[in-house]
Amino acid sequence: MTIIRLQFITALFCFFSCAPPKALLNNPGQAKLKKNINALIVDSGLDVNMSIKVTSLNSGEILYALNSKKRLMPASNNKLYTCAAALANLGSDTIFETAIYQQENNLILKGGGDPDFSLEQLDSLAKIISSQIESVDTLFVDESLMDTLHYGEGWMWDEGSWWYAAPISAL
Repeated sequence: MTIIRLQFITALFCFFSCAPPKALLNNPGQAKLKKNINALIVDSGLDVNMSIKVTSLNSGEILYALNSKKRLMPASNNKLYTCAAALANLGSDTIFETAIYQQENNLILKGGGDPDFSLEQLDSLAKIISSQIESVDTLFVDESLMDTLHYGEGWMWDEGSWWYAAPISAL
C-alpha cells in the first residue's frame, strides 16, 4: 500500500470517526475549531501519545478534548505558557533574591525562589564569604519561602535528577 493511499485512508478514518455530536452542530465555531485541530493532528504525521484540552476562559466550557484525562509528561513547550503566566503575574522587573545573613558565628542562606540560581553561583557566593569570614560554626539553609512539596503531582519519580525536572525549591 503506498504512503499516499495510507495517508488518505487515515484522513478518511479521522474525518468520519470525529463527527461532531449534536451539541457541536449548534456551534459552528466550535465545530470548526475541532475540525482544525483534528486536521493539524493528522497533517503532523506524528505517531505519539497526546492529550489536548481547550477550555473557554469566559465560560469554562470545554471546547475541545482528546484523551484529556490521560496523564502525560508535559511537552517542552509547556514552558512557553508557564513563562507567560509568570510574566503576567510577576511582571518583567521582578528580582529573585538569594541572601546570606550572618548571626554571630553562623550563616543563614535564605532562598528567594530564583529559578536560575545555580551551583556555580552558590560556589562563587561561598568564595566571597570565605574571603571575608574566618570560620563558620553552622550554615543554616532557609527554604521557608516555599512549601515542602518539591515535586508536582504526577511527576515521574525517576526524572528528579534531570535538569528539566528540577525540584521545586526556594533555592
